[in-house]
Amino acid sequence: MEVLVATQGWVILHQVSATFGGTFGSETATVTVTATFSDGQTTVWTIAAAASGTSGNSSNDLASLMRDNTHIAQLSFTLQSSIAGSQVTATARVVATEV
Repeated sequence: MEVLVATQGWVILHQVSATFGGTFGSETATVTVTATFSDGQTTVWTIAAAASGTSGNSSNDLASLMRDNTHIAQLSFTLQSSIAGSQVTATARVVATEV
């Protein structure tokens, strides 16, 4: 899943979270978030869970997105499980402001 953000102005991310659902076994599900900037550079971080529920970004994650003279052009999300045949699902939520 990809979320494209505005190309005009700046986007300030307030929260990035993932709500995990489905049937967990003895596994860890991980959502990988990739922020691609207007200059082509990327920053990657993960949100992991071992049970259903919502997990979110840390202040360090958001701090890694602060860059001079560039803006976020795209956010991409992927879901992986530590076991094959997983029944786990994840829904990503992004809260942001364009200035």
